[in-house]
Amino acid sequence: RVAKLMSQLNTEGHYTVPAQLLEQTEMSIDEIASAVGYKSPSGFHRAFFKNFSCTPLEYRQHSN
Repeated sequence: RVAKLMSQLNTEGHYTVPAQLLEQTEMSIDEIASAVGYKSPSGFHRAFFKNFSCTPLEYRQHSN
């Protein structure tokens, strides 16, 4: 399933998949970062913040 999500991320070119994972799973943020292809969680955090103007943790807290 994660491979399919990664494929969707690459073809869609935006952060729908990581946002969905934050909303719909209990995966850790580090696991999500790795699942969508980031080698370091910090790179994922920076890119996520750039796209959503909040951290992945803040996004998860506000989506629940």
